Amino acid sequence: MIVDHNPSVYTYEDLVSDTDLLKSRYSSVFSADSLGETADGRQILHFIIGNEDASRKILVNGGIHAREYITCQLVMKQTVSFLKHIKNGDSYGDISYKDLLQDTAIHVICMVNPDGVSISQQGLIKSGRIWNRSHRWMGLLFQIMIISNNGNPMQTVWI
Repeated sequence: MIVDHNPSVYTYEDLVSDTDLLKSRYSSVFSADSLGETADGRQILHFIIGNEDASRKILVNGGIHAREYITCQLVMKQTVSFLKHIKNGDSYGDISYKDLLQDTAIHVICMVNPDGVSISQQGLIKSGRIWNRSHRWMGLLFQIMIISNNGNPMQTVWI
């Protein structure tokens, strides 16, 4: 988990666990909800730092493309760092982090595409996805199978 240590691969399960920790540690300036559920039943988690009714809004997101999952970890690290600065009463230059949020809400979606990230990290079977050719993936991944002369798959490659 990002909150307590640095994983080599930041998974959807890490994101869920970290979200619970952040809600308990920073409840005065942090909230989390779901924008919806994916085809595989994962929540698309959405964070708000600051006042959600503020007139200025900033959107930060990661994990849009399945194979670019390092952005999920980066966005979560930035979120945690910002929350720590607020809690510690730190300043950015001569403006406190708390004052930066006076009329600004930061909306964060660390993992826009949790199904794609999970498939890219763990493969189809471990991610819980039973692949069906009729299911549209909106260009998120393509599977190429190299078939031997006897018709058996020799290798599967994700692109």
